[in-house]
Amino acid sequence: MSNQLMEVFGEGNVVGYYRVNHLVPTGTGYAEYISQVIEVRDNGLMTVYDDETDKRITSFIASRDRVEVTLLMAGEIPNPDWLDLIEHNRTLAERLNLLG
Repeated sequence: MSNQLMEVFGEGNVVGYYRVNHLVPTGTGYAEYISQVIEVRDNGLMTVYDDETDKRITSFIASRDRVEVTLLMAGEIPNPDWLDLIEHNRTLAERLNLLG
């Protein structure tokens, strides 16, 4: 997680870990499904890990939709007020040019 994201949003609390299969480009013009684990925090921060190596792939402020879909696919219904906070944090990250 970048230092700038930590400075603005803090560490946040872990909401959960979710195993997903993402279609990832291989660089050869093809893509393959890779098993990944997504850590979701209550401030909207997501960290993606490789499921096989546990290596961190990336961290970012997720969009409301990304968080909502991740939880719904896991059979969880996210609180709308929490999703509003995530949307607020994403908008702030955009204004501060922290989205990469």
